[in-house]
Amino acid sequence: MITGRVGQNRKAIIPIDLLDSRGRLQRVNAIIDTGFDLELVLPRATIRSLGLTWRDEIEMTLANGETDGFQLYSATIIWHEQRREIRVLEASDEAIIGADLLWGSTLTVQMREGGHVIIEELPDC
Repeated sequence: MITGRVGQNRKAIIPIDLLDSRGRLQRVNAIIDTGFDLELVLPRATIRSLGLTWRDEIEMTLANGETDGFQLYSATIIWHEQRREIRVLEASDEAIIGADLLWGSTLTVQMREGGHVIIEELPDC
């Protein structure tokens, strides 16, 4: 089970553990965004501090309908107590968890300041 809190800004935030290029854990607070399709967004500074491996450049259509190019990286996250290889998009000034990372989980959010955020792994996923 992964737990977090709802902040004053009404954002559901959980801590995530990522492995850097030397295999050391780094904890990052990430906002949950079920409207984002990929696994994780990280700011450039966090990507550099982790020493993530560049994979590709991809084009995505933004919420405003515009298309833009983004850098895509590989990372290892500890998710439901297991190592998992994920795709990380470089963008934003905040870490953002998307629907692909949440897939196979139950997400419970108490939508009030300080409310609990709970992510539980679904059986057989």
